[in-house]
Amino acid sequence: MARNFHKSLDWEKEEIEVAKYYLRVLSDIRYFLDDQFGTERASDMSWTWMGGIEITDATKQEYLTIRKFLTEVHGLKKLDKSSTEYGLQLKGRFGDNTHLKRRSTTYLNIKFKWGLPDSCEVVYIQKERAVDDTNYFVDSDGQIRERYHETQVNCDKPVLESVFADG
Repeated sequence: MARNFHKSLDWEKEEIEVAKYYLRVLSDIRYFLDDQFGTERASDMSWTWMGGIEITDATKQEYLTIRKFLTEVHGLKKLDKSSTEYGLQLKGRFGDNTHLKRRSTTYLNIKFKWGLPDSCEVVYIQKERAVDDTNYFVDSDGQIRERYHETQVNCDKPVLESVFADG
């Protein structure tokens, strides 16, 4: 089995390069976490998968340290915020294309997660909207409508500030 890869296996060869990129970057991040916070804390707070890493219940200082590292070393630009009845998430992605021939960019995902702070209140709002014939009811005007619930998180401060205040 000492043969070279067959020349028609371009897609497969590129998938190997993508996997190598994931392993290289995720290893870089995990070594950084180990160095900054210790192996035990790094293992408790992080979980990796082939396409990214999730950081759970980081303190404010840990979050700022990790965010700075990802921004300066790996080019993370923006995190999108999502608040639900289960907690707060900040999600983003960063990538590279220097190892690819066919694909434009390989992205890794980063997700920071915290539980919902005690100072926040969860409000469930029942709403209605026009829909198709699944999960529907007919209103007084004969319109087919759907009932759904929207969750709203109300905090006395910005949610991220509330997360760190409770910690």
